[in-house]
Amino acid sequence: MTMDVNTIPVRNSPAAAAAEAARARQADVDRAIRILENTHDGDDLARRDLALLQHVVNHGRAALTELGLKRWEDVVNAVADGSYVKPWLHGVENLSKDHDGYVKWRGRVVEHYSFRDDEGERAAAQQLGECCRFLEAKGRPVRSMEVMKAYDEANHGQGLGLGRWLVVWHTGTQGARTAVMRLREENANDSSAEIYGALPVLTADWGAEPDAIRHFKVITREDFESAKQQLEQSCSWARHAVSWLQYCTRSNLNSMLDTVTDAIREAELPSRAEIMRRYFAEGDNAREGDRPGRMQQRA
Repeated sequence: MTMDVNTIPVRNSPAAAAAEAARARQADVDRAIRILENTHDGDDLARRDLALLQHVVNHGRAALTELGLKRWEDVVNAVADGSYVKPWLHGVENLSKDHDGYVKWRGRVVEHYSFRDDEGERAAAQQLGECCRFLEAKGRPVRSMEVMKAYDEANHGQGLGLGRWLVVWHTGTQGARTAVMRLREENANDSSAEIYGALPVLTADWGAEPDAIRHFKVITREDFESAKQQLEQSCSWARHAVSWLQYCTRSNLNSMLDTVTDAIREAELPSRAEIMRRYFAEGDNAREGDRPGRMQQRA
């Protein structure tokens, strides 16, 4: 029997290998499509798993390492059988983030992140988790506006009996002036009223327009440093803006800074992280049985 050589399959030919690779590539693309369909367009995937899916679609499985290929198969199988579970955001229970940056607590949007570094996002996520647990422990709704309000209260150190100071200054043709006043208002909501009520009294004899007067509230060590930096920047701007202005020499600036450091003892100030931890501690101390049930994230 004679066989036409043109009908003999050549399995190891470059064309056959290319065709096989194309079929495998298409199979993975089809898998990726099914994964996206079953994970709300990838929102229910961990960030690293979504990046892996994109890599497979763009470059094929041949570009994966052995570990990457194993992870790809694990994701494919877990999504297919419904066992895929998205990790919590930086390990903070009940906190998740979709791929548009919206951060959710128990599935409800409470924040939006656009961090470029993982460390910054991790620290913010841990603090946000403390805030959300605090709100739950207080019986307050966990939503964006309440989170913002709780942060304002925490930054003010509401209810913690902290020292608070108002630093006021002006640099201009009327001279360089600084004043420091101890604030008494414990409630964050009423703090602004106390500040704006004090400003006209403190600056009555300065001869400066109200919109030319700067002020800063000092509660933490970070606030103290910021107040000093802003004083320096105001003097620097005044020297450059009005060349003949004589009120913002280094000697004048040092005198202004002395007014601040004489009134506020930096060593006795807490850090911002300390007052946030103290304020939100009640959420972490809430009894486990009092907390709402845990929510599992599934694909």
